[in-house]
Amino acid sequence: MRYHYRRLATATLIWCAWSSATRAQAHPLTLDSVLTRVTMHHPLIAASAYRVEAARGARTTARAFGNPMLSWQEENGPFPGRASSSTMSREISTFVTVPLASVYQRRPRARQANELVNAAGAELRVTAQRVALDAARSFYRLALAQRALVASSDVQLWLDSLVRYTEIRVREGAAAEVDLLRLQGERDAAATEVALARIEVARSDALLAAFVDIDSVITVSADSADIPRVFPALDQVIELARLLRSDLAAAQSRIAASRASRAFEQSAVFREASGMIGEKSTAGARSFMAGLMIPLPLFDQNRGEIYRATSELRAQQQDAAWMQRQIVAEVAGALEAARTLSQQMRALQAGYLRRAEEARAITLGAYREGAVPLLQVLDASRALADARQLFYRTLFAQRLSMLELHAVIGAENIANMPTMSDALARAAQSPRKDRP
Repeated sequence: MRYHYRRLATATLIWCAWSSATRAQAHPLTLDSVLTRVTMHHPLIAASAYRVEAARGARTTARAFGNPMLSWQEENGPFPGRASSSTMSREISTFVTVPLASVYQRRPRARQANELVNAAGAELRVTAQRVALDAARSFYRLALAQRALVASSDVQLWLDSLVRYTEIRVREGAAAEVDLLRLQGERDAAATEVALARIEVARSDALLAAFVDIDSVITVSADSADIPRVFPALDQVIELARLLRSDLAAAQSRIAASRASRAFEQSAVFREASGMIGEKSTAGARSFMAGLMIPLPLFDQNRGEIYRATSELRAQQQDAAWMQRQIVAEVAGALEAARTLSQQMRALQAGYLRRAEEARAITLGAYREGAVPLLQVLDASRALADARQLFYRTLFAQRLSMLELHAVIGAENIANMPTMSDALARAAQSPRKDRP
């Protein structure tokens, strides 16, 4: 009885594993679902969002005014335990001191903090875009590995059938035994290729699973998509990138923050200015008191900070200038790659795989009729496997090149190509920044 229960439990576990795998296979991950999960759950994006909140907290502090100081003092009063002197009038002063530096330095401080918030927000978009692009690369790596595994398994199965066929012919004396040995060696090599393909699938699966935060992806769906025939001009794409690139917006915000920092340092010549207002009571007579305390700038203690802020501003401007050059180079390279791979993919779609499959089928039929040697059959098999690898490698490289083109332009959703109207609308909604 215990044996039957054990068999039943084993069968139940196998059925559960098979059913879960079947459900996962029935609902494979698509690129859109991967990008959605990455955007919502990736830790790097969450960390960048927290940095935005931290910058907003710093902005709240920068906008705050300094707290006034309440002072109370007594003069000509008696010592504790002694009688008061009749020759000295008791004086009591109550006054409030207000720091003035927080008033005239508040504007440059707040402007600097606001620009740093804008820079943090732009860096959040840059991080989200980079993570999404890395996830897309992992997605297509897994898709290519799965296609390679299917192709290698197909070659192995085909060689198995050919080995069985050749074994029969060898027993009948219609084929040489050396052909059978050659086929068995090719079958063993194909089995090794299948094992290596499974390892690559496992590694790619684990990498993509880390992006989407699940245990195992199992399979992905990378169906055919429309391949564009017409691409925009290079000048138009560069202008789009200048309007949409978040890293360029972050650089512009850092330039504006450096300008505000320099203005703050220039206003900090009078670092501890303050004003005082209150009342004074002397022998029962009350009087008004006011004062202004300003440090005399006999020594320029802020010259070094002004020089530092100016140098930092110039450094930010040079960084932005280099970023402009990088944008032009990245856009030109990505546009050319997408255009070339799209043209090549359209050429491969015009019957490339079909011709390779027909060539192998014809060669195999001729071999069974004794018209061609075994070597031609093996060459046709390798040619078909290479053709499948080349086709899918080019296909996924073309799709990834389109995503990279969208990324270098600055699209928030790298799966969709922005238009010039979208770029102008986004530029109009964003706060004005000085161009680098």
